[in-house]
Amino acid sequence: MENRNADEEESDFYPRPGADAQYITILAKHFPHRLKKLTADDLMHLVQPVADSNFNTLSAAWCILALQAWSKVADISQFENLSIGEV
Repeated sequence: MENRNADEEESDFYPRPGADAQYITILAKHFPHRLKKLTADDLMHLVQPVADSNFNTLSAAWCILALQAWSKVADISQFENLSIGEV
């Protein structure tokens, strides 16, 4: 997520959170060795739009898929300070 282009336009069918989630999903499924470089801040960047109610159904769905793919291959021990709470 470090190669982000600030000039990229967002649209209903290309929401920035959805694009970030697609990136994480692809990393998890096809490049798990690169996924290990993600930090807790990268994951917070992924879920923050959902927490802020700044998402659409497409980006929310991609976020769920990304977190699911990430959880299957990530070393969860480095993310001890992250938690999921019900609202």
